[in-house]
Amino acid sequence: MKKLNTIELKTERQKWKKFRTAESKLFESSGLPLEYSRNEKLWIDFLMHGYIDHNPDYIKYTVHDMNNIEYNNFVKLVHLYFEYGFEYFEPVAIKTLGEIKQLREKFEH
Repeated sequence: MKKLNTIELKTERQKWKKFRTAESKLFESSGLPLEYSRNEKLWIDFLMHGYIDHNPDYIKYTVHDMNNIEYNNFVKLVHLYFEYGFEYFEPVAIKTLGEIKQLREKFEH
């Protein structure tokens, strides 16, 4: 991920707040702990690994703790996250190759 200047950082924070607010119901229905939706660093860490790896985490929640409905809502949330214009990276939290291929086709440039 590229390093942002002050103006870009402010814009990214605003975009995160807008995304988080607009998709709050989907965050809730994905089963993610509230802390992961409130803190962008935790959200990205979770996307990158399927659990929190680079930040303190007392919850120890993983993508494997989701039931099928929660996981499907989580996948929708991931798609929406990148549709909002956040920089694409391949989220390891996505479990199937088919879902990864869909994301690649849609968001890799």
